[in-house]
Amino acid sequence: MRIGLIGTGRVGATLAGHLVGVGHQVILANSRGPQSLASWLRVLGPLTSADTVNGAAHTAELVILAAPWRERSALPSPTAVTGKVVVDVMNAEPEDDLGGRTSSAWTAERLPGARVVKAFNALYWEHLRDQAGRPDRRMIPLCGDDAEAKETVAAIVVQLGFAPVDTGDLLTGSQLQEPGGAFFQRDLTESAARSVLLPAA
Repeated sequence: MRIGLIGTGRVGATLAGHLVGVGHQVILANSRGPQSLASWLRVLGPLTSADTVNGAAHTAELVILAAPWRERSALPSPTAVTGKVVVDVMNAEPEDDLGGRTSSAWTAERLPGARVVKAFNALYWEHLRDQAGRPDRRMIPLCGDDAEAKETVAAIVVQLGFAPVDTGDLLTGSQLQEPGGAFFQRDLTESAARSVLLPAA
């Protein structure tokens, strides 16, 4: 799959390495432009390329937003992602004024034609780097309003050696996954995560 990955911080770069490792083509992008990504192309190898934010989003079959939430210039245009699965990895800071919305609701409003799935935002980047493929499978919570899009993202989570756990629709699930939520930065196995979703009566 051709995956556009916008943002090359710790989480974005770690995801890129995992995705290339299982054979995906990754198009890197950030707000500084493709010329700033030459060192990452050397590190990540021939399955990677670099483009502008809109170029990567337009060319990709699936787009991952892993830039800082406040970095508005890292968001692709709505037309570049219309009909595509967009994985929102971004988290707002507690001091950000979201008007009572989650950061994923904000993203979905600005990309109205995209099929937004929240995933990979709830764990420390070191866990993403180090815990892929462990026998008891570390959970990755995900949520969204499009069942098929969630299945696509869940399949990628499994490919990367983690266990997907569906936390519901975009509004409810985001509240569980974003800072302050029940799943944010918790090191849980799949079974432990499901017990959080379905506590014993």
